[in-house]
Amino acid sequence: MTSIRKNNHQKSKAKNSQDLPQKSLKWLLELDASEIIEVSLPDIPNTPQEFLIENIQVQNSVNFNNQIEEIYLKTAKSSKRKILTEESTQYPSINDIPNWNSLAKEIHIISTESFQWLSAIDSEGETIGIYNTCMGIHTNIPSQDIYHSILYWGSGNLDENGWVGAFRSLFYMFAHGKCEWFYVNFGRYLAFFKRENDKPVAVIANPTSQLKNALRKALVNVPEDDIEVENMPNLKNQKKNPPIKIEGKSLHQFYEYLTSNFADNRLLAPTFFLNSTLKSLNTTFNGEIKGLDMTNDSRKMQRKFKLSFEGPISFLSIKNICGVLQSTQNSFSIEIFPDTASAPLGFPSSISFMNGSYFVKRSL
Repeated sequence: MTSIRKNNHQKSKAKNSQDLPQKSLKWLLELDASEIIEVSLPDIPNTPQEFLIENIQVQNSVNFNNQIEEIYLKTAKSSKRKILTEESTQYPSINDIPNWNSLAKEIHIISTESFQWLSAIDSEGETIGIYNTCMGIHTNIPSQDIYHSILYWGSGNLDENGWVGAFRSLFYMFAHGKCEWFYVNFGRYLAFFKRENDKPVAVIANPTSQLKNALRKALVNVPEDDIEVENMPNLKNQKKNPPIKIEGKSLHQFYEYLTSNFADNRLLAPTFFLNSTLKSLNTTFNGEIKGLDMTNDSRKMQRKFKLSFEGPISFLSIKNICGVLQSTQNSFSIEIFPDTASAPLGFPSSISFMNGSYFVKRSL
């Protein structure tokens, strides 16, 4: 009897709530764009806002969604020019974009064209793609060249002897010009070996005071002053443990220090080395999404497709992805999430391709 009265009470309460007049959100439209931005839109994206497609119907949601869309269009239109001029740089080709030093842990790619062609690659195309990647062969065939983007050489589960052999092989390949760059990622900090003005150097991201003291004891010349992060600085991360640069004779001392202090880490390089393993990034087809079309004045919602990669992703992999997608997609945007250890080295937060040009948004 008690449950019946409870149910009747709930039905009466629901009925009364439906009889109440629906409050309009038109008052929001009377606000100017600056008022809205200050309240709730501190990070309006340069690329279209994403909305996952959901098969959920909500009563009286049509009018609400229309009003919210009008508000978003109003604020996005007023702030788009500011974002482009202050944060984005245009480049005529992918090769004109300066290389950056950090690794990405994942990237998300958005395009108005489907990525279905990737899932249609057969076993023969995969075999040729893997072989060409190992041999450094580019064919300008997207279904084959995509493997240059998703495959990389790394160290597997090696013991101390195996790791020292792998690192020694990789370092001397680098020293003799057979490998352009490589990473040693210790999780908390990361060392990036590269060339500057044809001279080998190593940049250490997120070095702790303990590490710097240990390097000085190993006769490594650790500069006292902070170095300036090149190309695309991440100012927020510089405030903690700014990167340090190792060069000259100290570079070999740093090599000796690493070989004598084996620890859990990952090696990553664009070419094979002793005890290396050919590995692949994790690929996820996120399916269809909806986003605002920011390429013209209509600002309408349009269908888009999303593709994601996860793993240690170098600047070279991202550039190779751009080169492949440029021939398969009319436009696309890549959102980049840096690896925690290497983030202080600087990274672009997004790369977009449209109308034959690239637009790079740097991190702040």
